[in-house]
Amino acid sequence: SIQPWNDASQMVCDFAAQNLPEKMTGTTAGVKASKRVRLFLTDERDHCTRNTLDEKNALTLSEAYPTLDVLSPELRKVCALHLTHTYLETTPYLSSKYLSTDDQAEIALQCRTLEFAAGEHFSSHPEFGRGLLIFKYGLALTS
Repeated sequence: SIQPWNDASQMVCDFAAQNLPEKMTGTTAGVKASKRVRLFLTDERDHCTRNTLDEKNALTLSEAYPTLDVLSPELRKVCALHLTHTYLETTPYLSSKYLSTDDQAEIALQCRTLEFAAGEHFSSHPEFGRGLLIFKYGLALTS
Protein backbone atom coordinates (compact mmCIF):
# COMPACT_ATOMS: atom_id res chain seq x y z
CA SER A 1 0.00 0.00 0.00
CA ILE A 2 1.15 3.53 -0.75
CA GLN A 3 -0.50 5.02 2.37
CA PRO A 4 2.48 4.40 4.70
CA TRP A 5 4.72 6.25 2.23
CA ASN A 6 2.30 9.19 2.08
CA ASP A 7 2.04 9.24 5.88
CA ALA A 8 5.83 9.15 6.19
CA SER A 9 6.25 11.96 3.66
CA GLN A 10 3.73 14.11 5.54
CA MET A 11 5.49 13.42 8.84
CA VAL A 12 8.89 14.42 7.42
CA CYS A 13 7.40 17.58 5.84
CA ASP A 14 5.98 18.50 9.26
CA PHE A 15 9.31 18.20 11.09
CA ALA A 16 9.45 21.46 13.08
CA ALA A 17 13.21 21.09 13.42
CA GLN A 18 14.85 19.94 10.20
CA ASN A 19 18.32 19.67 11.72
CA LEU A 20 18.94 18.37 15.22
CA PRO A 21 22.27 18.28 17.04
CA GLU A 22 24.22 15.06 16.50
CA LYS A 23 23.78 14.02 20.15
CA MET A 24 20.00 13.85 19.54
CA THR A 25 20.05 11.79 16.36
CA GLY A 26 21.93 8.77 17.64
CA THR A 27 24.61 6.61 16.09
CA THR A 28 23.70 7.26 12.46
CA ALA A 29 24.82 10.88 12.46
CA GLY A 30 25.16 12.27 8.97
CA VAL A 31 22.18 10.31 7.64
CA LYS A 32 19.02 12.39 7.49
CA ALA A 33 16.06 11.13 9.50
CA SER A 34 13.91 11.30 6.35
CA LYS A 35 16.23 8.83 4.61
CA ARG A 36 16.28 6.59 7.68
CA VAL A 37 12.46 6.54 7.73
CA ARG A 38 12.30 5.57 4.03
CA LEU A 39 14.91 2.83 4.51
CA PHE A 40 13.06 1.48 7.55
CA LEU A 41 9.73 1.40 5.67
CA THR A 42 11.34 -0.33 2.71
CA ASP A 43 12.85 -2.93 5.01
CA GLU A 44 9.50 -3.47 6.77
CA ARG A 45 7.68 -3.80 3.43
CA ASP A 46 10.26 -6.25 2.15
CA HIS A 47 9.88 -8.41 5.25
CA CYS A 48 6.08 -8.07 5.32
CA THR A 49 6.00 -7.66 9.09
CA ARG A 50 3.31 -5.04 9.33
CA ASN A 51 -0.32 -4.75 8.17
CA THR A 52 -1.76 -1.62 6.64
CA LEU A 53 -1.90 1.29 9.09
CA ASP A 54 -5.24 2.33 10.56
CA GLU A 55 -6.54 5.83 9.96
CA LYS A 56 -7.41 7.56 13.24
CA ASN A 57 -8.40 10.96 14.48
CA ALA A 58 -5.25 12.93 15.35
CA LEU A 59 -4.69 13.17 19.10
CA THR A 60 -1.23 11.74 19.85
CA LEU A 61 1.80 11.98 17.59
CA SER A 62 1.31 8.33 16.65
CA GLU A 63 -2.29 8.98 15.67
CA ALA A 64 -1.35 12.07 13.66
CA TYR A 65 1.61 10.25 12.06
CA PRO A 66 0.87 6.50 11.92
CA THR A 67 4.33 5.86 10.49
CA LEU A 68 5.75 6.38 13.99
CA ASP A 69 4.17 3.11 15.13
CA VAL A 70 6.13 1.01 12.66
CA LEU A 71 9.55 2.62 13.27
CA SER A 72 12.20 1.28 15.60
CA PRO A 73 12.03 2.80 19.10
CA GLU A 74 15.20 4.86 18.52
CA LEU A 75 14.03 6.20 15.14
CA ARG A 76 10.58 6.88 16.61
CA LYS A 77 12.19 9.10 19.28
CA VAL A 78 14.28 10.95 16.68
CA CYS A 79 11.18 11.65 14.57
CA ALA A 80 9.21 12.75 17.66
CA LEU A 81 11.99 15.22 18.43
CA HIS A 82 11.98 16.50 14.85
CA LEU A 83 8.24 17.10 15.15
CA THR A 84 8.20 18.75 18.58
CA HIS A 85 11.67 19.94 19.65
CA THR A 86 11.07 23.55 18.59
CA TYR A 87 7.90 23.66 20.69
CA LEU A 88 9.39 21.92 23.74
CA GLU A 89 12.23 24.43 23.76
CA THR A 90 9.70 27.28 24.20
CA THR A 91 8.85 25.97 27.68
CA PRO A 92 11.90 26.29 29.95
CA TYR A 93 11.37 23.20 32.12
CA LEU A 94 10.72 21.06 29.01
CA SER A 95 13.79 22.41 27.23
CA SER A 96 17.11 20.68 26.66
CA LYS A 97 18.53 22.88 29.42
CA TYR A 98 16.66 20.74 31.98
CA LEU A 99 15.74 17.50 30.19
CA SER A 100 17.76 14.86 28.38
CA THR A 101 17.05 14.02 24.77
CA ASP A 102 15.36 10.77 25.86
CA ASP A 103 13.16 12.64 28.34
CA GLN A 104 12.13 15.16 25.69
CA ALA A 105 11.33 12.35 23.24
CA GLU A 106 9.21 10.52 25.83
CA ILE A 107 7.28 13.71 26.56
CA ALA A 108 6.84 14.35 22.84
CA LEU A 109 5.37 10.89 22.32
CA GLN A 110 2.84 11.50 25.11
CA CYS A 111 1.73 14.93 23.86
CA ARG A 112 -1.74 15.39 22.46
CA THR A 113 -2.79 17.88 19.84
CA LEU A 114 -5.89 19.96 20.38
CA GLU A 115 -7.49 22.42 17.98
CA PHE A 116 -9.62 25.30 19.14
CA ALA A 117 -12.02 27.55 17.27
CA ALA A 118 -11.70 31.32 17.59
CA GLY A 119 -13.32 32.46 20.84
CA GLU A 120 -13.63 28.95 22.25
CA HIS A 121 -13.42 28.65 26.05
CA PHE A 122 -11.20 25.94 27.52
CA SER A 123 -10.31 25.01 31.09
CA SER A 124 -9.75 21.25 30.96
CA HIS A 125 -10.18 18.37 28.56
CA PRO A 126 -13.09 16.05 29.48
CA GLU A 127 -10.94 12.90 29.15
CA PHE A 128 -7.40 14.10 29.92
CA GLY A 129 -8.11 16.84 32.47
CA ARG A 130 -5.77 19.77 32.88
CA GLY A 131 -2.30 20.04 31.50
CA LEU A 132 0.28 22.28 29.92
CA LEU A 133 -0.66 23.92 26.62
CA ILE A 134 2.06 24.81 24.13
CA PHE A 135 0.70 26.86 21.26
CA LYS A 136 1.86 26.15 17.74
CA TYR A 137 0.09 29.29 16.56
CA GLY A 138 -2.62 31.60 17.82
CA LEU A 139 -3.05 33.06 21.26
CA ALA A 140 -5.00 32.62 24.46
CA LEU A 141 -6.39 34.95 27.09
CA THR A 142 -6.69 34.04 30.73
CA SER A 143 -9.13 35.37 33.24
